[in-house]
Amino acid sequence: MRPRRAGRTDTGPTEVTTPDCHVVVERTPDLVVRAAGQLDHLSGPLLLACAACRVSQRPVLDLTGVEFLDAGGLAALAHLARESPAGSRLRLRCGTRRAVLHPLRITGLIDQFDLV
Repeated sequence: MRPRRAGRTDTGPTEVTTPDCHVVVERTPDLVVRAAGQLDHLSGPLLLACAACRVSQRPVLDLTGVEFLDAGGLAALAHLARESPAGSRLRLRCGTRRAVLHPLRITGLIDQFDLV
């Protein structure tokens, strides 16, 4: 099934939805890329599509709605961390969700982000 794209700007899509994942870009007043559902090998590229072209704006990656995170999702997050501007780290909001924090901790990827 192809993802449904609700909007697109010249900087990339503003919303992408699949049966298992929803990614949306918002301004609240910070730039926020919010993901919910499963962040895996199928939805990781959707997160990249919405966030990679905005990394220079240092968005907040909001993963508070993520219920499952596997190697594909971690790979997408690692890619975004590598693409962040020199001398800065992306901001990550995940609350206390074990489904997100545990994989980030055991891979050491948590050290690549500023937790907010």
